[in-house]
Amino acid sequence: MTNPATPAPPLSGIDLDRAVEERIFGKPCTSPFPPPHAVSIAAAWRVVEHLRGQGWGFILQDIGPGPDWYACFYRPGCRVAQGGATAPEAICRAALSVVADWTDAQQEQNPVTPSRRAAVAQAKGEDETR
Repeated sequence: MTNPATPAPPLSGIDLDRAVEERIFGKPCTSPFPPPHAVSIAAAWRVVEHLRGQGWGFILQDIGPGPDWYACFYRPGCRVAQGGATAPEAICRAALSVVADWTDAQQEQNPVTPSRRAAVAQAKGEDETR
């Protein structure tokens, strides 16, 4: 699946931070101050490392006018990219799209088998034995 122009999620700031904490790391986020994934490059890089640990490649580019930054996660058969005003914002938006797009792609290819569940769990970084 190639998806270079997936629309960015309409999240920013703390809402984007919460979504990353919940959807990427699988942690419920009840704190009024979640980790600053969308504003801190150090926190955003933890997102990159998490997905790289799941087999995703990563590219980050400063692209100039428009969204200033472009983040792309890729693996065979799937490429997801997002733009953002800052590098951390682009990383977070692309990471959230990875989870959504990878889940959709796997469901289209194999809608109900245990191997599909395992692939989705791996993309989300979850324990496959649940």
